[in-house]
Amino acid sequence: GEPAEKQHEHEGKLVCKCFGVTDVQIRRAIEENNLKTVEEVTNYTKAGGGCGECLDTIQDILDEELGKPKLKEFNPAPKSIMTNVQRMQKIMQVLQDEVRPRLAADGGDIELVDVDGHRVVVALRGLCSNCSSRTVTLKDLVEKILREQVEPEIVVEEVKA
Repeated sequence: GEPAEKQHEHEGKLVCKCFGVTDVQIRRAIEENNLKTVEEVTNYTKAGGGCGECLDTIQDILDEELGKPKLKEFNPAPKSIMTNVQRMQKIMQVLQDEVRPRLAADGGDIELVDVDGHRVVVALRGLCSNCSSRTVTLKDLVEKILREQVEPEIVVEEVKA
């Protein structure tokens, strides 16, 4: 029956939801400890050490505090590493949506046989299976498309009959 204690209101805007760190706390840590990187801010405040959604905001605060101009151009985040299942699913999707229609136009088809890391083993079917330029098709079409749309390290091989 007692009234609940009033929660302490944090000053500033909440930046890191995982650890409840505000922009004021981050700015104070940068100033007092002469921090220069997001990693240093995370080490001092824990902000950004959870889900990582706030890392860009922390970088913006850091840039403001260090007097760096804010970049207007698009800087894509580094590609995350795909799991084997994600890679296989993406390869199957690209083969279905991009490669098969092109091969079908010439009376051919392609079948995914195996994916072992970045090694993709396929079998050419239809008219492509006996074509004298199937090696060119594998490297210049299939491998090129998979490298562009899945991962640049992919190597395509034809199944040994």
